Amino acid sequence: MPIVTLNADSGEDVLQLEQICPKKVFAVDKKKLKVNDAKECSLCMSCVEYAGKNVVQVEADNKNFLFTFETDGSLSAEKTLKTAVSIMADVANNFAKML
Repeated sequence: MPIVTLNADSGEDVLQLEQICPKKVFAVDKKKLKVNDAKECSLCMSCVEYAGKNVVQVEADNKNFLFTFETDGSLSAEKTLKTAVSIMADVANNFAKML
């Protein structure tokens, strides 16, 4: 899970971050830069390379993560997730028995 922190929110260079970010994490509102959607951040560090760490900090949250998946439509997302968790639990139990 990305953590994006702004240490400065105005200035011509800072406002350019909206255009620099390939994932559109930033937005300009009333001539101030804000983090619009940190979850979209891919941790590419383009913003840090452009503006520097004293303007924007990007780091990964080691306690949380984003988990997404898609189905082919034959099962609902809920059923697919429950089935996958069940299979993983069976594999883990078998592994524990082998130990």
